[in-house]
Amino acid sequence: MKTLIALTMFFLSISIVNAQWLPTVTSGIFPWCNPIKLITVGNKFIEASQACNVIMSSDSGETWTPIHNGIPLSKFPRDIVLKDSIIFLTVTDTTSSIYSSSNLGNNWTLMNNGFPTQIYINKLAVLGNNIFAGTSEGMYLSNDNGNLWTQVNNGIPTNTTILSITTSGNNIYVGTYGKGIFYSNNYGNSWNNINSGLTINLSVTAINITANNIFISAYDTVSFSKYLYLSINNGNSWAIANNGMPINTAIKSFISYGTNIFAGGSDTSGTNVYLTTNNGGLWTDVGNGFEVGGFYLSTISNFVIYGDYIYANVDSVYPYRRLLSQMVGIEENFQKKIVSIYPNPSTGLFTVKQTSDIKNIEVCNILGEKVYYVTLNNNIEAKINLSNIPKGIYFVKLDNGVLIHTEKIIIN
Repeated sequence: MKTLIALTMFFLSISIVNAQWLPTVTSGIFPWCNPIKLITVGNKFIEASQACNVIMSSDSGETWTPIHNGIPLSKFPRDIVLKDSIIFLTVTDTTSSIYSSSNLGNNWTLMNNGFPTQIYINKLAVLGNNIFAGTSEGMYLSNDNGNLWTQVNNGIPTNTTILSITTSGNNIYVGTYGKGIFYSNNYGNSWNNINSGLTINLSVTAINITANNIFISAYDTVSFSKYLYLSINNGNSWAIANNGMPINTAIKSFISYGTNIFAGGSDTSGTNVYLTTNNGGLWTDVGNGFEVGGFYLSTISNFVIYGDYIYANVDSVYPYRRLLSQMVGIEENFQKKIVSIYPNPSTGLFTVKQTSDIKNIEVCNILGEKVYYVTLNNNIEAKINLSNIPKGIYFVKLDNGVLIHTEKIIIN
């Protein structure tokens, strides 16, 4: 009964029509640098990319110049972080290395002492005075700005590949290939498995910590099914938390902005961004503007918030940006308008009643495919007959020319 009640609860999804994500790049090295990760250092944007190595922008991402002096061009960056005023970069060809720069990338120094010859370094993270490196052989730690690296794998299975790292307070969380998620509350001296209730063979590609909530995006290494999980008790138990996203949406990145969480990745429509304002109870599609098809069928490797904008680093193209004000806070304003759909659940025959001037009604299935569309002529209500479509969960999108209001309906 509780499941049925949860499924029948309607939700709102709002976006401003014609407000969208736009490319930042106007000239310079881009496009086709294959961005890996974007960071900000003061008023500079620094991008680690597969095709262009390391590049920098002084105008919020519009133009870019190379800053990879000392790094062989045969090396492909995999991650980049900032610790105090030092930039750390991991690069790979047949094996991996870490470089550091204390002068905004004008010069780079190799910092590999302590790593075995054959190792892949996938991710970096900073926690206090410590730098962590997630590798093909578990976790490594340096507490002297990369001069020496020590393996810190107590509690992590041997030869575990690390795919993602996130820090929160004094805790560090790591996502692995095929072995789920682990965390340490003592700077890597020991690690705890927090996989209770998760699918086995789980590979965790992205982690977000907001307040007491842990979100992870993951896939099953056997079935390749994709999941978004939430834990509200530090990993003691987990629940699926993808309400509002198409099935098998692949989330690769998160960022928090106050109580708002953005998730970036790809779904059946291509590159996309989702926003939740209620701790994952509902994810709203706020990805309008990304190009789809061809090279543009990409995912979002990471986000950056700078000034009034949020930047989405699209991994096969270039960074996009959008005003935060176009997305954050819109939901609360729209809730003052009343739109009802009844009965819900229904047999396919239902009524849409409004107090605002809805112009178009569109119904999509859970994969985002349109199954119904109609344009209204100032009608206060519309009676819709979808009794001929398969039973299941559908989304009714109501467009008044300024806002889009979406509600869930169950047809059974």
